Amino acid sequence: TTTTTTTTTTTTTTTTTTTTTTTTLSLTCGSDLISDTDFSSGLDGLWFTGKGSSSSLTVVSVDSRSAVYLPSGSSDSLFYEPISTSGASHLRVQFEYSATTVDSPRSLSVKLGSLDPAYSQSVTDITISSAVTWTTVSYDVPITDAPDSLFLEIDMEDGPLYIANVHIYPCTP
Repeated sequence: TTTTTTTTTTTTTTTTTTTTTTTTLSLTCGSDLISDTDFSSGLDGLWFTGKGSSSSLTVVSVDSRSAVYLPSGSSDSLFYEPISTSGASHLRVQFEYSATTVDSPRSLSVKLGSLDPAYSQSVTDITISSAVTWTTVSYDVPITDAPDSLFLEIDMEDGPLYIANVHIYPCTP
């Protein structure tokens, strides 16, 4: 007696289509909250450094700009305060940077902070892998849960690196 068994396999293929809709928020922005865009008051007033008097940051005139300069082999943080958030839903953070010689990748990180240590809002983390001359960047940062007063922090790892024309605008939809 010969018994033959036949097995039938059914394969079901399910295709899922996901549609992503990106909405660009239209913002109306007010006057610049940075009152010293050319660093004329130095780096020990509205602008100040993370390392105080031992800081290697200096204000220089370069390419028709007044810029903060970080030399090679150094790292430091540049701060500005106060930044008023009153009535704003977003802050538009805009600045220029230049790195004319890049031997190895370096980081440029920007964030908004507060005297309340619980609040910290990242603006951007930039990795500079090759030489770049005066690139302007702009970021719209939501601040719905932010305190009334913030500070700007720019963390710089290795130079030569220049930061210029820093602006912060309060914005609403």
